[in-house]
Amino acid sequence: CYENEIIKEVSFKKDVIISCGGGSVLNQENMFYLNLYGRIVFIDRDINDITINDNRPLTKSFSDLTKLYKVRYPLYNKYCDYKVNNCDFENTILEIIKIVGGIC
Repeated sequence: CYENEIIKEVSFKKDVIISCGGGSVLNQENMFYLNLYGRIVFIDRDINDITINDNRPLTKSFSDLTKLYKVRYPLYNKYCDYKVNNCDFENTILEIIKIVGGIC
């Protein structure tokens, strides 16, 4: 898969932030490479605050979203080094900046 190859390639670079798709966590090799030289930040958002979107095939309905959530949420928690509560955009960004500043 193209995403897997990109993750493998980019994970060896220094001083980069990689924003992955939500399904990246489903591939153990992806998570190995992301964690090899970097730190993983899980931006956690309450399922009830996620917008249902017809343009996103995996989240066309709340039922579809719930299925994804049940599979992915435990993996996000398993692999993350840091967890940021996504309550609002500004505070979420400030928390990430604090984390990144502490790592560098």
